[in-house]
Amino acid sequence: MATPALTTDQAAIRSQLERLLESHGFRTSKRYPNLLRHLVERTLEGRTAELKERTLGVEVFGRPADYDTNADPVVRVSAGEIRKRIAQYYHEPGRETELRIDLPLGSYVPEFHTPVDKPAIAIAPLPVIVPPKRRSYLLLVPVVLCALAGLWWRPWVRPSAFEQFWRPVLNPANAVLLCVARSPGGTDVPADDRPRNVAWADVTAAVRLAGMLEASRQPYQLRLDVGATLADLRQAPAIMIGAFNDVWTLRMTSELRFTFQRDGKLCWIRDRQNPSSREWMVDLGNIDARGRPVVKRDYAVISRIMQALTGKVAITVAGIWGHGTEVAGEFVTDRSLMASLARHAPPNWEGKNIQIVLATEIIDGQPGPPRVVSTHFW
Repeated sequence: MATPALTTDQAAIRSQLERLLESHGFRTSKRYPNLLRHLVERTLEGRTAELKERTLGVEVFGRPADYDTNADPVVRVSAGEIRKRIAQYYHEPGRETELRIDLPLGSYVPEFHTPVDKPAIAIAPLPVIVPPKRRSYLLLVPVVLCALAGLWWRPWVRPSAFEQFWRPVLNPANAVLLCVARSPGGTDVPADDRPRNVAWADVTAAVRLAGMLEASRQPYQLRLDVGATLADLRQAPAIMIGAFNDVWTLRMTSELRFTFQRDGKLCWIRDRQNPSSREWMVDLGNIDARGRPVVKRDYAVISRIMQALTGKVAITVAGIWGHGTEVAGEFVTDRSLMASLARHAPPNWEGKNIQIVLATEIIDGQPGPPRVVSTHFW
């Protein structure tokens, strides 16, 4: 149960905060521990009215008082990363009995949850049944009918967006092909000449997807994009990770509404319904002193389509740059993020082809939470 920061709880809360900040997800960063510590301390002091985005940007991140929170979403992105790291911490075995510090979605005021022991299950004695008089049987008929109706006519529960998205793919009888592209550093190099190494962002997406498949008890085979043949894709559903560096992604999505386009170092997602727009574009020619592209915002496309070429369902998880691929992998494997898909979907969308365009803000080289910017169902 969430509790206010009572004086008697403050020592325990601060002790748990230090334990949390010493975990791997926080000790490797400066930004996220500073913000979480600030939020917890202000809450313990009863100053929650000060926990607003602009105020936090000024006090924690040193932004000017009049800075544009839309152009510089450092607080929102950092809060999203804190939520993710907190979830990872408490997901580890043995954390169930620890005091829990949470940062609810849509708020910068942390909540503190005390561990609750599981109540003992009381076993009630069987009731003594007294045989009713003959006339009483008639009175029992409505009661029995209502009880049977409650057992047989249960309300229909609609599957979650996560379940509806993945249902065409998950089938224990067939091993899904999980296809990972080679290094995106080869966008200017012919496919056959690229080295057989995989970018870290693509590895991250692949690990998330593999974990989801294992949790769903779904067999899968892991391949490099060059190791997958058309014959393989005709045998079972496939998941393609990567865009410009994955030959199968480009081939399978080339005729769809949202496609990946490139002109030199300029890369963008093209919308066939608005072909002149380059709203979703990344300039990979803007590089830092180490020769690495400086990307402040990245985009991705998730596609789930029934391929005429193979007769099987294919899913592509692809970003313009690595950050986009990483958040696309996060989106399709996170039930809470997938829940937002239902708000954009038409009725009976689960049986349709789907494309989802995502955007993510990049702060200090780290992608923020993915957000849906466009969808298409057909």
